[in-house]
Amino acid sequence: MFIQDFGALQPSLSGMKQSMKTVLQTVTFGQGAYQSRLSLFSVGDRDIFYANFETFKNTKSALNGLHSVPYVGGSLSVPALERTFQTVISLINKRTDTRNPVVVILMSDASISCDRAEYGNLCKTAAKVRELAALMTVSMRFAETGAAPLSDLSTECFNVSNSEAMLANIQTLLTDANCDCPAEFTQFRTSECKKTTSCVRIYESPNTEGGGRDNCHDDSAELVTIRSPAKNDFVRTQLVKLNGTDAFIGLETATYTVFPTMLLTGRWTSGPDWNSQSDYGGQFSLREMSCVVITTTGEWKPVECENVSHAHWYVCEKRARDASHREELEN
Repeated sequence: MFIQDFGALQPSLSGMKQSMKTVLQTVTFGQGAYQSRLSLFSVGDRDIFYANFETFKNTKSALNGLHSVPYVGGSLSVPALERTFQTVISLINKRTDTRNPVVVILMSDASISCDRAEYGNLCKTAAKVRELAALMTVSMRFAETGAAPLSDLSTECFNVSNSEAMLANIQTLLTDANCDCPAEFTQFRTSECKKTTSCVRIYESPNTEGGGRDNCHDDSAELVTIRSPAKNDFVRTQLVKLNGTDAFIGLETATYTVFPTMLLTGRWTSGPDWNSQSDYGGQFSLREMSCVVITTTGEWKPVECENVSHAHWYVCEKRARDASHREELEN
């Protein structure tokens, strides 16, 4: 879904139209099962809904449609953009093909900050769009207009600025959007905004470790495996966002007999052993026959596994899906 700010100043407008054309030429549009669909909007001092998901039958017609999008004069109107977002939400909710994710691309040279009161309703509507789709903002920076940040509106990591790498960045993010998580799961990204195949969900209903593990299995998931500081911080951050408490992760201890001694080691419920020498958490002290929770500070604590009077939240993890085929990705 393209939202084109056709109220932009002329240098920005020319650049936006050419950029849109270049991006569209890299995508196969149609009405087939795994083809992309395009919806077009024009916005300035008013808003025009130009094309829905069924309008264009192939890439050629999509390119012709882009060329025919009417110009909308005047500076970008906040109410007009808000109405456009509302139309976007309605279209997404009405679509019949839900196999492929939706990406909404807003190209504009406007400057919008959600810290300012006049953008309050717009930012709330943008948040509703982000619940249904990846909202990408492309800030068109030119010497005539100066920097134009739009990242307050965008999905995290989906903000792009005009630069030599702009088109490559847009195409990368379009590809990223095809690797998604099921509803209620959050995708783990690195600090560089790179997606991983890990999808995490925190269950806020206290349970024993065994009960949490069984509920994860019911959702085709496992208790989360954490093998890096970045992932540990990601899980911690998700807990903090929920004003959470300690939560079970997938590490548990096991005692092995290697005659004539007993060895205390750890293993992840997803399968691999925990290597105290090389894995993250190597300074963590294991206890015999215990399970592990992560705290809101990111620390790990050994706790009883099946004591119902000391139940905890728990963190489930599953692999992200390839949206083209809705299949589980391999590592």
